[in-house]
Amino acid sequence: MNHVDAWWGRYLRQRELAKTRCQRGSDLVDGWLRAWIRPQWALLALLAVGLALRLWGLQRPPLEFHPQRQFMGATIARSYFLENRAGEPAWRWQVADLNRRNENTLEPHILERTAVLAYRLAGREIIWIPRGLSVCFWMVGAVLLYHIGVRLASPASALISVSVFLFMPYGLLASRSFQPDPLMICLQLAGILGLLRSAEREGLQRLLLAAGLCAAAVFVKPVCLFVLLGVYGIGSLRRHGLLRTLTSRYTILLGAALCLPVAYYLWQMFGDTTGSSLRGQAEGSIVPALLLTRVFWNGVALMLMRVVGIMPLLLALAGLALVPEKAPHQGVLAGMWAGYAVFVLIFTFHTHTHDYYHLQILPIAALSLGPLALVVVGHERRFAWLTPARVLLAAVIVTVAICLAAAALASLGREPLTARRLVKSVVKVCGATCGVPQKFMGYLRPASIGVSSDVADARAVGECVGHSANTIFLGKDLGSALAYLGELSGVRWPSCDLVRAWRLRGDGQALVAAEQRLDLMLRQNPNADYFVVTDFGDLAQQPDLERLLTAYPVVARTTRYAVYSLKR
Repeated sequence: MNHVDAWWGRYLRQRELAKTRCQRGSDLVDGWLRAWIRPQWALLALLAVGLALRLWGLQRPPLEFHPQRQFMGATIARSYFLENRAGEPAWRWQVADLNRRNENTLEPHILERTAVLAYRLAGREIIWIPRGLSVCFWMVGAVLLYHIGVRLASPASALISVSVFLFMPYGLLASRSFQPDPLMICLQLAGILGLLRSAEREGLQRLLLAAGLCAAAVFVKPVCLFVLLGVYGIGSLRRHGLLRTLTSRYTILLGAALCLPVAYYLWQMFGDTTGSSLRGQAEGSIVPALLLTRVFWNGVALMLMRVVGIMPLLLALAGLALVPEKAPHQGVLAGMWAGYAVFVLIFTFHTHTHDYYHLQILPIAALSLGPLALVVVGHERRFAWLTPARVLLAAVIVTVAICLAAAALASLGREPLTARRLVKSVVKVCGATCGVPQKFMGYLRPASIGVSSDVADARAVGECVGHSANTIFLGKDLGSALAYLGELSGVRWPSCDLVRAWRLRGDGQALVAAEQRLDLMLRQNPNADYFVVTDFGDLAQQPDLERLLTAYPVVARTTRYAVYSLKR
């Protein structure tokens, strides 16, 4: 017990020392800023650079970041736009409407409806408009993050946090996506800022505004609920204690406001007796048994490597542990981290397989890294402790660790270990260490992911099948880009990844053989005319389907796609 007390006392002394250094570093950086530029102008400069990076190449089809999720929104918006539109061929709306009905109905179609209004003003469908709206939401979120950072630490810390928020590679990609997530992050930060303002001077008007913003964020996407509850709950516990927090009228008011969007989603899930895609999504996402598997923890670690990287994550946790927030906001960062952790442990399936489900950690990590950077700047000896010998030793240790990890990664699988595989593994390990996902290459070099080829192939397939609404197709990302760009519709053949997901959830669909599945699809869709394949890599992993398709006549075949006639 004495050892525990000694370690705890040492930790508290380090925390107090870090607080002093953070204040000293803040004073130094604020002095530099006053000498050169005001913090507000520095913020504007960061926003201008961040906006320019996000607008570059925005007009390209969204193939570099989760195409399936982005084309879901684009498909829904197209259907609404073409509905009752004069001068459009009837088949276009028919195909678009069928594709919309085939999509899952998850969150409210806020961004999609807004995109339709913009399309009508422009007179045509322009997919970069909703992506541009997402960029705007992210920029507003950066401004809100700055004001949160100022309240938690200082203007200097807030500028560092904004820099992380704007220029982390994963955040740059995610903020350009046709998804509700950027709007959710923006409203979540607005809700957190509202809660902080309410803590500074408690009053009904301020809390009503904060509660409304929090409810709006949950309405856009309910996964942000836990972080908001963590911010309010732990912050209030630190200020008022448990009893007063539970009985406070502010807690009751905030709870009532948050119950409204939660009730909406519960009604969407259980109000429809025929079942809903949202209900299936929730049932498939909340799988508590995964917590006892190594697959879950490995998957979560991999997702965090993509979103923030190993080193930024460890440094952010160090910032949380060492640097306390300014009064009256003590416990706010701990509340954010705790809420995020609860969210990860509840939605176990998607948090270990979908990296964009971890987007909330970007502002949390950014707010934790800002004060830590000032601790380093405020060290009494500044950077004198970075001697050449220490830098060299650290570089050697990091290099050896990266090489060992890369060699272990390259040795996995059945292929022989080659120099090329080793180099690729080194790049992957470096990216995971620093937080640079492989998807980022699609932003830097669109040709590396074949954007132009994929668009041309989809349009060629659409022309080949006559924009048929009666197809079965196997394509990348469940054929979402193929259906949208080629303007065709039909039934999606499950990919290998989807079958593995079914198997992980214990879904019986994973056991259905290819012949039985095709017979079932043809009975449900007797008018099916074509079977389209644009993902030969996935087809190679389904040899039973590959053999089955050889019995059907080939309508068209290239090295990138094949079209089979189902009318023998």
